Amino acid sequence: MANDSNKPTLTEVQINAVAELYASGKLDEAIAEIKSLNKDYPNVPLLFNILGACYQAKGLLTDSAQMFETATKIKPDYAEAHFNLGVVLKASGKTEEAIECYKKAIYLVPNYPAAHNNLGNIYKDLNQLDDAVKSYETAIAIKPDYAEVHHNLSLIKAYTYDDTHIQKLESLLSDEDIDTKNKVYLNFSLANIYEDLGDVEKQIKFLNEACALKKEASHYTFDISSKLLTSITSLFQDSTLDKNSLLEPISSRPIFVLGMPRSGTSLVEQIISSHEQVNGLGELKILSQCISLVVNNNSPDAPLSDEMFAFIRNNYLNYIS
Repeated sequence: MANDSNKPTLTEVQINAVAELYASGKLDEAIAEIKSLNKDYPNVPLLFNILGACYQAKGLLTDSAQMFETATKIKPDYAEAHFNLGVVLKASGKTEEAIECYKKAIYLVPNYPAAHNNLGNIYKDLNQLDDAVKSYETAIAIKPDYAEVHHNLSLIKAYTYDDTHIQKLESLLSDEDIDTKNKVYLNFSLANIYEDLGDVEKQIKFLNEACALKKEASHYTFDISSKLLTSITSLFQDSTLDKNSLLEPISSRPIFVLGMPRSGTSLVEQIISSHEQVNGLGELKILSQCISLVVNNNSPDAPLSDEMFAFIRNNYLNYIS
């Protein structure tokens, strides 16, 4: 049997260097460094996990999924890689596969609050509300101060005034050490609950507090939106699309209802979706997410390529399917 004692070992310094490149947003440099390291260390699951995260941040979901899957094949008990694969599959519209990944991560690490939360989110999207509530409550039992999950739960649970969840939220909100982001989640949660209970005065109280905190933390300026919209307009106006280079025709056709907020777009959607051949999907975020990924990872001076258009199209269609 060959002796492997002379095989090189990946050092903590090398791992930290790659992780720092990823964390600082230097994705292309991180990808190049990992591919270089893979020549000497071809079977290190952590490298494939970080590589998958890099591709995910660039919006290359297919490549990202392949890397996370490779990490799980090398190390089948790698719960984080199963979780990350679930995130990418969910974003790609592969809901059932994502569920299996989250369940695998939970099987490996039962006290994995983020996996329980994400599983709950899928159940909520599928309108399996009892399962969603169970997943959220499990996540909260593991991590009682998980404010985001408290908010998710408040959106779907039916409440009574003596529900212990209300007391938990108010107790968390009174903690002086809680940060602004979590305060926003908790205030919105209580606003949702009191709306459900029909207590308008308390609903408005917590809603106003949540909005004030969120506005303060966002540091929003009109200039930010102006630059973003100018960038999007420039990219799409300057791009020439070769339709023949795109994918196969689709059997179903999306109908987009466009309009300003509170202008009646929801009513228009309801009228159109009353037709037997139309399904209404509500206000989806997937299109804006795909476009944001493309805009953030594309040079403002370069037109969008056919591949970028195909990326947006594929991810949108996979999600709605």
